[in-house]
Amino acid sequence: MSNIKDFDLETTSKPMEAVDIARNAVRDGFDFLISVGGDGTVNEIVNGMAQEDISKATLGIVPVGSGNDLCRSLGIPADIEKACSILSEGRVGTIDIGKVNDRYFVNGIGIGMDATITEEANKVSKNTKLLKGFSIYLYSAIKVLLFKFGCPRMKIEMNDMIIDTDVLLIAITNGRVYGGGFKIAPSAEVDDGLLDVCLVERMNRFQSLWNIPKLMRGEHLSLPQVSLYKSKEIKISLNKSAVAHIDGEIIKGETYKVKIFPQKLKVMLPQGGR
Repeated sequence: MSNIKDFDLETTSKPMEAVDIARNAVRDGFDFLISVGGDGTVNEIVNGMAQEDISKATLGIVPVGSGNDLCRSLGIPADIEKACSILSEGRVGTIDIGKVNDRYFVNGIGIGMDATITEEANKVSKNTKLLKGFSIYLYSAIKVLLFKFGCPRMKIEMNDMIIDTDVLLIAITNGRVYGGGFKIAPSAEVDDGLLDVCLVERMNRFQSLWNIPKLMRGEHLSLPQVSLYKSKEIKISLNKSAVAHIDGEIIKGETYKVKIFPQKLKVMLPQGGR
């Protein structure tokens, strides 16, 4: 990338606009698409690339969003200058991407409490400049747990088994970290061809508040309500519509079908490895 001569700069003014920009860029023969934003911007660009031919271009990331969780798993630093140096001095690697229903994701999805927290965090980030990054998610988590959230019943199908239970949250991840820094799947790898599933069954409000710090630090794995799985495909059914977040972006539905696509996305990575 150090010999770049021709480039176009595009800015977005509304949600999902980056999908069209990325699709057209691939169609027009651009070799590199650089995301300057957060996980949501990456998600839109990847979905646009996938609408054309995702293999024709390489993704680069300059993390300037509120979460930037994918970059933590890829080893891309938060420092903008250092992140930009990867674009010229890094290497091209390949990572997995997932798909839930008709939308691709790169880092992960969540259904349950964490999706409700993400929905609240998106509102908070738009309405205040006093909180940034992880503090937005922490504030939103406390607010949701105290006033807004119950534990919906879910039927989860994966690995030839069915789990039918009340769920605080289920996280299906490609990366290790989401929600602005929650170490939800410490052993996840972005290129192993598997999705990591963290299922947290019903907790009361006190238990949930008490255990949030453990979720942040990746120390939740020993809790009796927590189970971890790896799978290539997962189906989740609810008896009523519930919010989910896909790389931090909110959708709503009653059924979620999730699948992994191994080694699907080319991305610029640090030269020394992640």
